[in-house]
Amino acid sequence: MKLFQRKAAKPEPKEDVWVPTICGMCINTCHVRARRVDGKVVYIQGNPESPLVEGKICPKGIAGVMSLYDPSRLQHPLKRTNPKKGRDEDPKWERISWDEAMDIVTAKLKEAMDYDPRSILIAPGHGQRLAAYKGGVALSIALGCIGFVGGGGRQCGNAKHMLANLQHGTGWAFPDWEHCKYLLVFGSQIGGGSHWANVSHMHAVAAARARGMKVVAIDPFCYGIAEKADEWIPIRPGTDGMLAMAMLNLLINRYDMIDRAYLAQHTNGAYLTKDDGTFVLSADGKALLWDRADGRAKTWDDATLKDVAVEGSYAVDGVACKPSFQILKDHVASYTPEAAEKVTTVPAATIERIAREFGEAASIGKTITLDGEELPYRPVCVNYSRGSQGHKHAYLTTHAMELLNQVVGACKVPGGSCDVGKSLGHPETGQPAWEGSMGPQGLLVASRAAFLPTLWPPAPVTWPPVSADGKELFPLGITGDATWPMVKHPEHYSRPFDAKVLFTLATSVGMSHHNPADVEAGMATVPFHMHYGVHLDETAQLADLVLPDASYLETLDLPGTPYDLSWYFNQPHMKEWVHAIRQPVIAPQFERRPMMVFLLDLVERLGVRLQFYNVLNYIYGVNALDASKELSLEEISDAFWKAYLGPERGLDYMKKHGVVTYPKSVKERYWGNFAHVRIPIYFEWFPRVGAELDRVMDEHHVPHDARPDTEDYVPLPDWKPCPAYEEPRKEYDLYFITYKHTLMMGSSSMTYNNAWLDEIAEGHDPYCYYLTINHKVGRDKGLKDGDWVWVEGAATGNRVSARVRLSSCIHPEVIATANNGGHWAKGLPLASQQGKGVNWQWMLGENMKKTRCGVTANPDLCAKVKLIKMEAGEKAA
Repeated sequence: MKLFQRKAAKPEPKEDVWVPTICGMCINTCHVRARRVDGKVVYIQGNPESPLVEGKICPKGIAGVMSLYDPSRLQHPLKRTNPKKGRDEDPKWERISWDEAMDIVTAKLKEAMDYDPRSILIAPGHGQRLAAYKGGVALSIALGCIGFVGGGGRQCGNAKHMLANLQHGTGWAFPDWEHCKYLLVFGSQIGGGSHWANVSHMHAVAAARARGMKVVAIDPFCYGIAEKADEWIPIRPGTDGMLAMAMLNLLINRYDMIDRAYLAQHTNGAYLTKDDGTFVLSADGKALLWDRADGRAKTWDDATLKDVAVEGSYAVDGVACKPSFQILKDHVASYTPEAAEKVTTVPAATIERIAREFGEAASIGKTITLDGEELPYRPVCVNYSRGSQGHKHAYLTTHAMELLNQVVGACKVPGGSCDVGKSLGHPETGQPAWEGSMGPQGLLVASRAAFLPTLWPPAPVTWPPVSADGKELFPLGITGDATWPMVKHPEHYSRPFDAKVLFTLATSVGMSHHNPADVEAGMATVPFHMHYGVHLDETAQLADLVLPDASYLETLDLPGTPYDLSWYFNQPHMKEWVHAIRQPVIAPQFERRPMMVFLLDLVERLGVRLQFYNVLNYIYGVNALDASKELSLEEISDAFWKAYLGPERGLDYMKKHGVVTYPKSVKERYWGNFAHVRIPIYFEWFPRVGAELDRVMDEHHVPHDARPDTEDYVPLPDWKPCPAYEEPRKEYDLYFITYKHTLMMGSSSMTYNNAWLDEIAEGHDPYCYYLTINHKVGRDKGLKDGDWVWVEGAATGNRVSARVRLSSCIHPEVIATANNGGHWAKGLPLASQQGKGVNWQWMLGENMKKTRCGVTANPDLCAKVKLIKMEAGEKAA
């Protein structure tokens, strides 16, 4: 008898190929390639041909295989048969055919269009593909809906995007990793957790650290970039703006570390300003500056300007005035380090030290030569994200943090805060091309890569608010976020119609948009709700019709637009432009249908092909689509690829090669030095817009709590406390915050229901599913690792259950959880299990005036809570 027998040889696979595509497990859209063996996807890795990822990928990307083959995926169209809607109601789904589903959708949309196209609400999420956003927005415009519902909800950064549009000409800004020497991070996970172009920043910051860049992270919780930083400075939530204001005071008034040449030549800091806060204008309406060389005022575009003043006091035709930078200098003088310490809990000595370090590292006056061009060299950067700007006074905080870059001249220069605000296009086509342009008074107007509406010139105040998101209530913001208040109470806003149809596309607004109870109440007022997604998640639970989306590994997507290319695919530190394709690795399984295929079918049924194609042409900036005939997704994709990259690089070429690159010039990377535009640092027009908005709302008798707060329409930043600071009950003694976890996507059900990611989070990550509390505070409350607690919100009275983890790496006044755990939909069998994280949004109150930034619409994410230890045998929820 043989103890060992040779196993039969495994048959050689009939097929074993690598397919280049784009990841869809989160918003970052990293470039990957998937291995397909005999028709099955078996492995995913970063695409080594892409300079965006250089062959690297995060755990979410690798785990995409498990989401593709998740047995709980939505596989067929389903129709609700139970008219009652609610979190605990069984929809009693009935499987239907695609033909019946399309008939229902078409009929409901036509009915709404006949009533009023503006009654249609479309919520496109970034989800797992680019087309979900572009296609959803294009459909909204084609139907005449006017605006769309922001699918990211509380996860997005309205204030960050707004300031970036104004000061960078595109929607975001990042450190110039190659040259930066000192990075100051406020509430951001850049380079350490989930963030735009996450993998790209991870290896870029690692290389910069190895080169000697210092990282100082200011955050209530030491996670991601903070735990890898040279220094972590814990701060009380919502006080980042106070710290930034104190640093501005130190840099300007004590240390004199300011770039006067930059302020005079590249900003409106030299524009002469009267005591009433408005600019001094010439007879022909141009802003005036003071030329010290000639001792007189000149217009901002006068070719004879020699020595422009940014400080001092002057008189023009008997009118007293100062440069707007001098007004800033005077304004910040009261923000002392000692005052900031009381608010932020950061020691005054620490504030003084990091301000000095930042100013010294800025190397003001130094230059660097790159590719034959001599450029200013400012190797410092302040970077921030949702954590620091996710508060009621988001505009004020964001403006203060941006000014730290501006006063030392670290904007659009080597080493500083840079953007992808200019593209000269592919060498053979000149496409896609974009660049910020000059607006009134010589100030920057955002490029088309910003995609969202520009803020300068200021938008007029119009009434009634008819856009889907209430943009009219936030005329200076990039988008509104008033959908559910308007839907529930249209009478407050003089809206001449009710909402009739809601489309949620690749987004879960039930988890990420507002307090889930408020969202549920708003959605319940809309007669028909269609959800397009991958799971029967919390949003699907409330829908009338649910359609099965194909996985990103099962579909062809549209090419990247300037918006995608400037935010996702290309980063300032990259020396090459990169285009990549998302294509099917396998055919759609079951009855899943790619969303763009669904949208193209729908526009034909509705007879809006011309409008839809024209919107796509506008988004891409080329006339590539001929609306005289129906085009397939393949034909549309092919047309845009050829328009961008030339006739030889169409769809077939991209499917084979996956990635196309070409050089990015210094004049593109640091375009601000070559553009004759000025960056606004003093927002002179804000008070006028705020006053006009107040006048209109008074005229239409908008109730006090239903209107945005206009007190922040000011030209310069201040610090003001979050509503949570007004909580008088001492038992609510902790601030509840969330952070972006590398394993999980905030508004998506795919990651929390992914078996591999769940295994890592449950068995190998000590914090992802837990509520983290300071170890001393936890012990004082009688808690130990793994204990179950109730978290009760002061603003809502809602309770959620959680397991606690004690740590020394968190501010003693704070508890923290990873973003958007705590799913409850039964269609998510893994994610809805007890102990799979916490949905903190149950803690957040909803009040238009009290809990939103009146300028940017940012909801306040700072909640005051108390912990209650569970009794033995008490059942968690």
